[in-house]
Amino acid sequence: MRPIIILCAAFCIGHSGLADDKLLGFRPIEMADSVLAIYPENLGLVRGPRIPAIILVIWPDGQVIWSTDRVNGGPPYFSGKVEPADVLVVLADVERDGLFADERLNDAHFGPDSGFTTLLVKWGKRQVKMQSWHERYEANGKTIAGSHGVSGLEGKRRFEALAKEPADYLHYRLVWSETRGRLIDLIPAAGKQVEGGPIMKDRRLVWQDAPLKVENNRDK
Repeated sequence: MRPIIILCAAFCIGHSGLADDKLLGFRPIEMADSVLAIYPENLGLVRGPRIPAIILVIWPDGQVIWSTDRVNGGPPYFSGKVEPADVLVVLADVERDGLFADERLNDAHFGPDSGFTTLLVKWGKRQVKMQSWHERYEANGKTIAGSHGVSGLEGKRRFEALAKEPADYLHYRLVWSETRGRLIDLIPAAGKQVEGGPIMKDRRLVWQDAPLKVENNRDK
């Protein structure tokens, strides 16, 4: 019961911290007090048309924005709501499983000048920021991103190749997969398409709502 009480207190702090940015049409992501997010990055070294982009962002008030492209992110974006209590359940689950307890999960798993995916779970003072290139480089079905770099499958199946990886790397991939799955499961069954998008503000990723359209009624 105690972890739930602590998380509820953190929820209230995170929820109130969104108020000022929401009034201005911004929702913080990287600088949010609390957030669950998946988004592509490349440190600006191999800048592509979809950077900045998001795959999924969930705020503690239950607001969810997601892309239909689960690997690269990008428009079209959709918005929906889930119960804040459902977000708390996911956070309680990952805390119970030890997501915040292993500092090694914050170690980057990508090569120089490469694109990668960031999986950010932040809740008050607790934070895990996992960064890996395996989703993007394995999406073509021809390569594997192992513990020592990206290589061709050389006639092997991906799971067969992964079985040769060291236990600590396989542990990382397991935690990534389970955590990502829990976030994806929070996406509402229905949502509406939105015209806003992610931008960099003060070098941090934020969501910017589309400006309100002023309707002209003179010709009606």
